[in-house]
Amino acid sequence: MKKLMLSILLILALILTACTAESPEKPAGTPDANKFATESGQTESSETQENSRQEESSQPESSQPAESSAPEESSKPAESSTPQESSQAESSQPEESSEPEESSEEPEPDPEPEPEPAPASGDYHDADWYVNASPGRQELFDIALEWYEEYHLSRMGIFYDLLEITSEEDRDWIMEHVDLLNLDYYTNALLMANEEVETWHFSPTDLREVLTGHGAFTEEEADYAMANVEVDWYEEVLQEAAYYLETHETSSPYDMKTTMTGDNWLGHWPEDLVDYALDYYSDSFNDCCLNEAQYYIDTMPISDSYLRSMLKEEGFNDDQIDYAVTYCDVDWDHEAGEQASSYISMYPECTHEELYQFLITTGCTEEQAAAGCTAVGR
Repeated sequence: MKKLMLSILLILALILTACTAESPEKPAGTPDANKFATESGQTESSETQENSRQEESSQPESSQPAESSAPEESSKPAESSTPQESSQAESSQPEESSEPEESSEEPEPDPEPEPEPAPASGDYHDADWYVNASPGRQELFDIALEWYEEYHLSRMGIFYDLLEITSEEDRDWIMEHVDLLNLDYYTNALLMANEEVETWHFSPTDLREVLTGHGAFTEEEADYAMANVEVDWYEEVLQEAAYYLETHETSSPYDMKTTMTGDNWLGHWPEDLVDYALDYYSDSFNDCCLNEAQYYIDTMPISDSYLRSMLKEEGFNDDQIDYAVTYCDVDWDHEAGEQASSYISMYPECTHEELYQFLITTGCTEEQAAAGCTAVGR
């Protein structure tokens, strides 16, 4: 028994010495190693004394000295020297490390089924939600998609057009499944904008109001359409100005600018575009000024200077007024005589001097005033 214990202790000492020699921090041969050797010798001495005392106590069991010896020092080498126990410990580690993961993960609830989306606006007839719908809903849904494609409707445009032909329940079902198709409302806004500029000369402001108002497109969809619409705004403003001049034959540049930049059905044009149109049609205002001058001459007795002041107030420039006065159909002496006759009808007892001064104040020249007095016998 003593030989067995000494053998075990010797093996332990050799193992500890080998471990110390392999340590990178404390190589063999250092004072620490000598210290360790001294301590292990002391340990052998103490163990030998302990075994002697146990034999003297006449214990019958032979395994007790091994159990009563230092358990901590003897158990570590025994565990490391037993390959089977070491492999079992290593094989048990993955199971221990996997247990926290299994306990920490809770089973997730099954997600609720979502409606099956249709692949495209023209391929929705095979979708389950369409196949399982009533024939009436299928027909209404087909109508809504026909309107979308034919009239380039917005999402709200579809909704508004459904108000008169569907119940609230059917309308909600249609709009819910219209949203599954991911329809391209941006392209519809652009198509509507292109159609509108082909039918009328819209200003940029008015075209946008059509898209967001009557068309019910969103601001983002309208922005996209306005940025990509196929239109030449300079050509559009010229067309609008031409229409204005055709319907306002006596209009001045001031009148047209006020109208086209104002808040009315011909208005809302940017000022720079209107100025471009005014320059382009500057010669046309010569005829407008002439028409306005002729109107004054035909409706009242008037002098040259008074006619000029009237045309100036209308908003015509000096060149246009000179053109009108030069080419209007008028006899200024006759106009002076008409003014003189009108004055005498109001003041029959007036003298020649009073009548003459009156004609001068109305803008007649001296020759025209003298001709007027002669025409009425004064």
